[in-house]
Amino acid sequence: MDLIIYGTFAVLSLVAYAARQAANKGDEKKISVSNINFKSFQKSFFLVYFLALLGDWLQGPYVYKLYAFYGFKESEIAILYVAGFASSVVFGTCTGPLADIWGRRKMAIAFAVIYTFCCLTKLTPNFWWLMAGRVFGGIATSMLFSTFESWYVYEHSERYGFPSEWIGMTFSITTFWNGMIAILAG
Repeated sequence: MDLIIYGTFAVLSLVAYAARQAANKGDEKKISVSNINFKSFQKSFFLVYFLALLGDWLQGPYVYKLYAFYGFKESEIAILYVAGFASSVVFGTCTGPLADIWGRRKMAIAFAVIYTFCCLTKLTPNFWWLMAGRVFGGIATSMLFSTFESWYVYEHSERYGFPSEWIGMTFSITTFWNGMIAILAG
């Protein structure tokens, strides 16, 4: 059974990669970007963003098992999950405007601090600490999917003055790799 699962995963990964390469060739015909400064800027964004995504995706598959290991009932685990999702919904509407007010760099640093706190709360089996961690995790997830992208758009357009047509290329790559990172993380 494992051979079927891993074989299917490998085949689907190759199909996804081939589809991505085919899409890239079509994009290159439309927009050819050989600007070294743009490529360097794009790579620095990818490094930070993909590491943040990896951190987010790594904890996802294992949190339920951790809560079960701590002895929580399924209903208590559900409450913890709902708290995280609810905080993401509530605070998600604030993260973009806050990035405009406080600055994208400060929000990215705040993401790292908040997410670190979220992860540290998982070291204790105390329900209320875990609840606080889930709430802060929801906030951090909202920041992950708004702050970094708004930072990129601002830097791309305002600081470097690259053509706006190039933004879609970067986000197309991030979308593809977000899915791959999620799969690889488990």
